Amino acid sequence: MYKKLIYPIFFILFSCCCGADDSNINLKDENNNYINAHGGGILQYKNKYYWYGENRIKGNESGVSLYQSKDLKKWRYLGVIFKSNEIEPKSHSFFIERPKIVYNSSTNKFVMWFHVEEVSSNYKTAKVGVASSNDISGPYKFLYASRINARSHPINGNYVGSKLANKVNKDHSNIGQMSRDITIFKDRNDNAYLISSSEDNLTLSISLLSQDYTHTTGKYIRVQPGGYNEAPVMFFNEGKYYLVASGTTGWKPNRARLFTADKVFGYWKNIGDFVKGTDAKNINTTFQSQGSNYFEFNGDCYFMGDKWYPKDLSNSGYLFKKIIFSNDQSPYIK
Repeated sequence: MYKKLIYPIFFILFSCCCGADDSNINLKDENNNYINAHGGGILQYKNKYYWYGENRIKGNESGVSLYQSKDLKKWRYLGVIFKSNEIEPKSHSFFIERPKIVYNSSTNKFVMWFHVEEVSSNYKTAKVGVASSNDISGPYKFLYASRINARSHPINGNYVGSKLANKVNKDHSNIGQMSRDITIFKDRNDNAYLISSSEDNLTLSISLLSQDYTHTTGKYIRVQPGGYNEAPVMFFNEGKYYLVASGTTGWKPNRARLFTADKVFGYWKNIGDFVKGTDAKNINTTFQSQGSNYFEFNGDCYFMGDKWYPKDLSNSGYLFKKIIFSNDQSPYIK
């Protein structure tokens, strides 16, 4: 387990000993309503847990929902803490996906990052949105929406060994790179990073954030160019960084890939499957899910995913699996 005295607010995996049993997290709130917080995460703050994610309830204002619990059993619904129409007031032109909240101990603010799409763009908008608040439950002030790393080039240059080694998305260099599925990773030194599926989902990018966590700095690397990865989930354990990603098959689940590196801006190596076992269906579909985040509870590490139902997104399911570390410390779920 990480030292809570050093990192008392934002819930980060540094090192943990994980068992084989899955969690028994309640998927309904105290009013017996189904949790509606997709593509998000669970964060600990002042001895309470906050589950946030996309509000997909039909007929409701789209945006980011928030729930609070002391034990992951009894959830209190706190409402929609950020609405998509705050991106452009009096407009319903945009929608939000995969929100991620990170706490900045130097500014005492909660910063929310999310994927922004224009309704009619067919996922060509590919922007990030950023909002901040003095309180985890809001209100959140919308700061901006934009592409990432404008007028910047990756510090790892042409990626050796890739069929697209020489392909940098030059057409987007002035306005910034695409960013679709995202996550945020906060390291042990308080540096925070945005991990994005970029270049029309061809490539993952890892971008260093500013000290206040509200902007990318222009310092970034490309990971697995041409690998078609999305839904990134990143964590650290025993001196290694790990990145779990899915393939790009739309709403259809697929086989999760596992990458590792010695440094965030190091060489990321594909080390195989993230799901272990004998059930081919669960291996090939990552238990019919796509990763969204990770968290720690009672000394165990958990992989969190979404079981998307594209014809009824408001009733999409969830996956919670304990992460197990093998003798060589490689993580997996089974």
